[in-house]
Amino acid sequence: MVILAASALALCCSGENHPSSKIAPTNLLFIVIDTLRADQIALYGGPTATPNMEALAKRGVLFEQAYSHAPITGPSHASMFTSMLPSHHGVHNNADVLRPNYVTLAEILKDRSCATAAFISLEALKSKYKVLQGFDSIHEEFPHYWWKTAGELNEEMLPWLDDNSSRPFFLLAHYSDPHGPYVPPSWYQPVKITLNGNPIEPILIDGRYHHIELALRPGENTVVFTSKGDHRISLSRWKFPKDLSLKFSDEWERPAKKPGDARILKARSRAVMTVNNGQEPATRTIRVKSHFMLSVKQRQQGYAEETAYVDAQIGALFERMTALGLWNNTMVVLTSDHGEELGERNGVFEHVQRLYESLVHVPLIIALPDETNAGKQVSEPVRHIDLLPTIGHFFGFESPPDIRGKNLWPLGNIGMRPAVSETYRPQARSDRVSVRHGDFKLIRDQRTKREELYNIKKDPREAKNLGSRVSIKGASPKSFAAVRTMLNNMLEIERASKTAKDAPVVPLRANLNEDEVEALRALGYLE
Repeated sequence: MVILAASALALCCSGENHPSSKIAPTNLLFIVIDTLRADQIALYGGPTATPNMEALAKRGVLFEQAYSHAPITGPSHASMFTSMLPSHHGVHNNADVLRPNYVTLAEILKDRSCATAAFISLEALKSKYKVLQGFDSIHEEFPHYWWKTAGELNEEMLPWLDDNSSRPFFLLAHYSDPHGPYVPPSWYQPVKITLNGNPIEPILIDGRYHHIELALRPGENTVVFTSKGDHRISLSRWKFPKDLSLKFSDEWERPAKKPGDARILKARSRAVMTVNNGQEPATRTIRVKSHFMLSVKQRQQGYAEETAYVDAQIGALFERMTALGLWNNTMVVLTSDHGEELGERNGVFEHVQRLYESLVHVPLIIALPDETNAGKQVSEPVRHIDLLPTIGHFFGFESPPDIRGKNLWPLGNIGMRPAVSETYRPQARSDRVSVRHGDFKLIRDQRTKREELYNIKKDPREAKNLGSRVSIKGASPKSFAAVRTMLNNMLEIERASKTAKDAPVVPLRANLNEDEVEALRALGYLE
């Protein structure tokens, strides 16, 4: 009876065999690497070697021109899992809630008896935002701060994989490296602390909040911080009981632009803080946030090292899959939710405001159990909204009727698909939309109506705005006007409401407590 039940589950979660795959998958492993832009990894001609992603590409298909629909975590995941644009599903910013009337990939596979589990590493995907509706379990505990490293995620996820490898599953592995603050674990450094000459628990400078417990004597207490790392660090956002008085010695460096609560420790330095307690001994807790003070080059280096670090942790996941024999029945999708600006434009590091290729061109690898099309590279542009119907093709389910994406198989029939991306206020400073089709890309500011036009094939860095030039060698201004008109028309068609369900809706914002607001602010989504 047990064998029959297990077989029935496998048939429910998998589909019939398809001509494009000899073995129908029963499991789906969906890997999202937050903030990873395609052109930073060697697979896409970038400087950072990622041998485990490269090994996956040899097993499967590498899509050279894959596009995200939003340069922000929540909206991008909502598009991946509903096959709809942000303007249709209504999740425009992190902390917007996905309404329950939208069917997600997890809900579809859960209804087909798959065990569904999401392991997330950023606050922006917590269950209250409903972007991950349909998952049986969402592992969203953040004991230290509102994000986890890839290693910390694996510590939770790999035991789940061990326990569930014998049944059909849909597993989401969301890694937040190389998201800011661009500090790989190898850079973390301890700060030693003494209270009145006695050592207490040190804090690890890792970009997170830390709680320092002080057993204070009456009157003045001397707290000494000693840093011996290689990078300058800042301890800021001090939070302490109001009846305590904190004074900082001149040994602390205060940044000129932020004279408030930030205090900087130079590498290998010592600084004193005086705490004035009341008349009775008391144990009090002080909360402080740790930062690294990095130059542009150091942040770029940190981003690259975090990328290599997450690849190594993905390697550990693949090793566990091998040990459990899961390659024979698992479809693997690996992508990023969006990219990152790394200082190329006016020294800016962020991913919310704009829609350049560095922000919306993402890696995408799809590997099938029988390694169909192994090692193949696809040059046609594809979109995140195409993932749900493609997965449906192999798992044998029909997609919801109102989706916007199209199945990617067979690979020879992909054709030219317009790739639309969007970003919205208030987390962006202006509503912007873009469309990539063929060699050209149009970006439009919805408020100012300013447009940018780029030939991505000739100008992949988007350095020459064709819309601002009087004449271009080999083409007249009229020809670029025609391209702008075509792309604007295409943009309107792609974003038009086809049904009442995807008509523009007012975003539904979750009620956030103080810690959740602070989390979004610390991660760069609120000012």
